[in-house]
Amino acid sequence: MTSCILALYDIDVYCACYSDYLSKRDYKSFSNLFEKLGLVEKIHYGTFRELCERVINDKFDIRHKVIDIIQ
Repeated sequence: MTSCILALYDIDVYCACYSDYLSKRDYKSFSNLFEKLGLVEKIHYGTFRELCERVINDKFDIRHKVIDIIQ
């Protein structure tokens, strides 16, 4: 419910979990609601690692940028 409310206010929501299985299960449980409300692009589920990498690499791939700087 909180994710939907925040997403309706045009806020990107990241739901992190330690377990890939639980994250996928929970997203699947709510995916119909997210689709009906048009929130699929605003609500992101994943493991802590996946979501951190997504945020870090939002504008560009940080690994490639560091290599470019070093070279």
